[in-house]
Amino acid sequence: MKLSANFFIQEFKALPNNPTHVHNYTMLCHFGLEHIRKKFGGPVVITSGYRDHDYNLAVGGSPTSQHVSAEACDFLIKHADSKKIYDFVCDVLKWPGQCFWYSKRGHVHIGLPSVDLLPTKKVITT
Repeated sequence: MKLSANFFIQEFKALPNNPTHVHNYTMLCHFGLEHIRKKFGGPVVITSGYRDHDYNLAVGGSPTSQHVSAEACDFLIKHADSKKIYDFVCDVLKWPGQCFWYSKRGHVHIGLPSVDLLPTKKVITT
């Protein structure tokens, strides 16, 4: 199922029959990932999208991870500097939700704005 010009629901390991999953990942694509892809020349590789509770626990995800509610993804662009992507998301897009840069892993995390979470920008070095 196509979510936007360059992204499909399958890339997020989300459930195409779940309207919440489709809606949330469509929002991430339209307001974030498409702009990032255009700026950095894509393709954007989704390294982690939706995680059910068991998988999230198995990979050491936070119990309150937005991945569990299909509201977040981790990604990279193979030929682009992930720190520059992080800076673009924070400073140019002024992302209103979560934006984390995992410096050692080389990927960026974005999460939708949420009433339960303050907008958070941070660098994670582990």
